[in-house]
Order: sequence, then C-alpha cells, then structure tokens
Amino acid sequence: MVADYTPHDPIVITHDENFTQMAFPGDGTEEEPYLIEGLQIASPDGNSCIIIGPEITVNYEIRNCYLSGATMTSASGVRLLNQGMGTVFDCVFVN
Repeated sequence: MVADYTPHDPIVITHDENFTQMAFPGDGTEEEPYLIEGLQIASPDGNSCIIIGPEITVNYEIRNCYLSGATMTSASGVRLLNQGMGTVFDCVFVN
C-alpha cells in the first residue's frame, strides 16, 4: 500500500557524499551500504524517480520503495548510469 511509504522528492545522486548529505543511513561499505528505503517518489515531470550517476564508488541499496510517474521515453523508476555498486529490490514501479 502507498500509505506504508514516506513521501519523498525525486533523488539525484552524482557524488558519493550525496548519500550522507541527503541523510541516508549506512557508510557505503559492502557490510553497511547506504540505504534508500521505504520511500514513495512520484516524478512530477515524467523523469526518473531516482538517478544514480556514474561517479559513484560506494555501495548502496534501494529497497521497498514505491516509484511512479516516470513516463518519458528515456526515463525509468530507477536510472543507474554505468553502475555496479548498488542493488535494487522489493520496489514497486507504477506508470
């Protein structure tokens, strides 16, 4: 249910320090990745709800989020640009 999620603005992470600047828990290690969890993000303009840029070198997880409104051709609920450091699981994607 949408009521189980915390409303949040779209997220754009372009540098490792953005995780701490945005107060996501974790330290970026394999043992304690930064955690983006339990959020409801609706894209107001059709772009991606979460964008993780190619310069990220820390570990992160995106889980149990409700992502909606990414309707543009080049958009998706979660957009990972040349990423290998993160995982996405148990998220709901709605157009």
